[in-house]
Amino acid sequence: MIKSTPLIAAAVLLLCCGSVQAAIVVSPVVVDEYRVSKGTQFEITLFNPGPKPQIVNLDWGWYTLQTDGTVELTAEDDRARDYLSVSERVCLLQPESSERITVTVNKHDFTSISPVLFISSTETVIQTHVAVLFALSTAVPQKPLEAELLNRSRSGWQISVTNSNPCHAYFGGEIEVYQNGEVVERKSIAPRLLLAESERQFILDIDPTAEQIVIRSGGLHCEIVLKP
Repeated sequence: MIKSTPLIAAAVLLLCCGSVQAAIVVSPVVVDEYRVSKGTQFEITLFNPGPKPQIVNLDWGWYTLQTDGTVELTAEDDRARDYLSVSERVCLLQPESSERITVTVNKHDFTSISPVLFISSTETVIQTHVAVLFALSTAVPQKPLEAELLNRSRSGWQISVTNSNPCHAYFGGEIEVYQNGEVVERKSIAPRLLLAESERQFILDIDPTAEQIVIRSGGLHCEIVLKP
């Protein structure tokens, strides 16, 4: 069983919750894996911290990422059901107890997919919806990411990052800020997901008067130089 790594904490979406204590706790909230194949399995842990039992329903959908990073969800998508299956569609969570759900890859005739597992619990007082995002690829990224400076302002440097790989990749690493030909500051960038053949825009907290920045991405072993 391949271990999944939660990299985007914001992927948990509590759309409607009457009580924080009654919410379902899910881990991981993002399943990210390269080189997946038929039979690859992942575990999702569901925990009920509340004092009452909860009946949990699980169903598949699909998601995309907009250029600003907004997650766009599509419910009841047949593509996800075709590629992935879940060990239980309905699960009873006892008070203060957890259950493990197994997700299995049914086939691997894809390069990259982005399904989402919707987990919902309906009670008389509370209705909770949680989304677990999957970023799965049968390959690994080979091409470096490309970046372009769009604008500089008091907010920082607005850049556009393009992933031309047929699989997902991560933008992150270290930034060197240059002034008068010398490095005056170093900053780190937390990894940010780019789906296959997609573009995202970010605002970097960089002095707008800097003469150039150099971004070194450890994951893709690439160096990006941006100048005004």
